[in-house]
Amino acid sequence: MSPAEAAQAFDRMDFAFEDYTRIAVIRNPYAKMAQLYYRLAIADPVWRARLHLGFEPPRFNRWLRGTRTNGTGAGYRSSPGWRRFGAWSADAWCGDHITHMVRASNAAEELTPIFNGLGISPAFGHRTCHDLGRQRLARLYDKASCDLVRERYAADLALYQRDAPELRLIDGGKVPMDKQRYRFVA
Repeated sequence: MSPAEAAQAFDRMDFAFEDYTRIAVIRNPYAKMAQLYYRLAIADPVWRARLHLGFEPPRFNRWLRGTRTNGTGAGYRSSPGWRRFGAWSADAWCGDHITHMVRASNAAEELTPIFNGLGISPAFGHRTCHDLGRQRLARLYDKASCDLVRERYAADLALYQRDAPELRLIDGGKVPMDKQRYRFVA
């Protein structure tokens, strides 16, 4: 359920949505789009049927160009929420419905002052998050796809880049610019 849908649900129940603290956890758009692509490759029945017949799934760059930062996202109107909403930008997801945006990679640090301000003592565990790995991520991205993510997810990247050097992209070697791959550096 998106924040806009939550606001509508609160209205239907006569709850004042604006009186609540509304927090969105924003993910690194490079990792988010790569993970969505990999999830589609294993979960989408059409992609799986194509693979079973010996056809490759769509190339990442082509698939990425077909996604949208709002509306149907990476799916269709009848697609599951994870597929539609997974490609949405922070602007489209949050709209004016969110009071705090925090980065998934720093959620514990960024949520603590918010919770403390609400009088809540947070207790964050040491959960290990699934990481696609920098090499696996870098294999998907080339200059055109990096530029597309940078353009589409500018607000998300602005949130991340305020003090997250791991999103600084550098060239992956001495390769002609049109064939160049990028890697993430810490």
